[in-house]
Amino acid sequence: MIFSKANRQQFYYFSLCLVAFSIPLLFLFSSISVIILCVSWLLTGDFKEKIKWLKERKMLWVWIGFYLLHAVSYLYSEDKEQSSFDLQRKLSLIGLPLVIGAATSIPGNILSRVIKTFIVSVTLVGIIFLVRVTYIYFQTGESYFFYHELVKGSDTNAVYIAWYYFFSLTALLLFDWGKMTRTGNWLFGILVIFQTIFFLLLSSKSLIILFLILSFPAYVIKEYHRKEHGTFRILILCMTGLLFVGLLFFTKNPIRTRYLDILTQKEPKIENNQMRRQFNNLTLRLFLWKTGIENLNDHNLWWYGCGNGDLELLQQEKIRQYENQLTSHDVQNEDIASYNMHNMFMQSLVTLGIPGLALFMIIIIAPFIATAKSGEYWIAAAFHIPSFCFMMQEAALQTHAGVMFFGFFSMLFWNYYYNNSAKQMKTNPAM
Repeated sequence: MIFSKANRQQFYYFSLCLVAFSIPLLFLFSSISVIILCVSWLLTGDFKEKIKWLKERKMLWVWIGFYLLHAVSYLYSEDKEQSSFDLQRKLSLIGLPLVIGAATSIPGNILSRVIKTFIVSVTLVGIIFLVRVTYIYFQTGESYFFYHELVKGSDTNAVYIAWYYFFSLTALLLFDWGKMTRTGNWLFGILVIFQTIFFLLLSSKSLIILFLILSFPAYVIKEYHRKEHGTFRILILCMTGLLFVGLLFFTKNPIRTRYLDILTQKEPKIENNQMRRQFNNLTLRLFLWKTGIENLNDHNLWWYGCGNGDLELLQQEKIRQYENQLTSHDVQNEDIASYNMHNMFMQSLVTLGIPGLALFMIIIIAPFIATAKSGEYWIAAAFHIPSFCFMMQEAALQTHAGVMFFGFFSMLFWNYYYNNSAKQMKTNPAM
């Protein structure tokens, strides 16, 4: 039968792959794919089981509670329109725990298929952008091969796409894809080379460093422990890594320039007898965090926050106090005031107070504890560690790109973890 239970289950698994494929695309596609996922979840039925799973899987309560705190903050936010928009943007934080986290078991082969689909999608997106900028280069001579210019036209920016590529590339290197054919090995090599090149062109400074100190060494260690590894192969990998670092940091290139911009302290400018600031990416973040802390103290927001609609208004008011120290050389004053906190921990604290920060910290830290228990260390290396670091420099859950990516793969992880834990309990009731 077309609508048999098995077919409905397969449709649900297909919908998961569809969402994974849509994440790097335009936001419209990911929104449509989530709607299809919700429909497939409804069709699977077994709502008594789903309610039972929701009751048992307590980490899902934290996600739902985090969203509900945002909903409550609507009541004391002055800017109701902005608050409503924020609640709509974050709907996946309450929806995905229901349709994925508390859903039927997602077995390992389906998880592997979902990740493969995501890898294919980010690769196709990268090819499209490279073709575009190459065409522009040959037509006009203008080079748009780096950073935001490389992905111009996308609904998200280069930093978020670099986050996607970090996970995709690290999953390629660390996930056990099983026995591969000769063609598969060639395909694996091509994918790794292409994604490494595109990841570098995206020029995300912190993610590149994290990849060099985390993912690549983890891959070398993994290869070393393989029975069929050869000393020559490990030596080649190490030499490749050193060459990679040398070319990146000791040759003249736009990526190295971005690091030098952070390390080089710009001299303040004096205009009309007033000293004015100039920002780079680091000093801008430090300034935003400083104003956030000042707002917490000035308005006594530690226990309830300013509400999810009023952060921009609060920041505008605070930044006006510094307008005589700011310059439009790097960042326009009005742009600064519209920025989020560029740190999801700080964003949660200023918006929702200590309760919001506490729930967000549980969301971020709990996967590491669960990973240690399950032994699935590659998941921490590929997804949770870079996500933790990314949240330190970006308020990722303030964007559709961040909510979809982080929420989707987090819920896949929790579904996989809870179902594996249940199997272990059945196998060994004494655990």
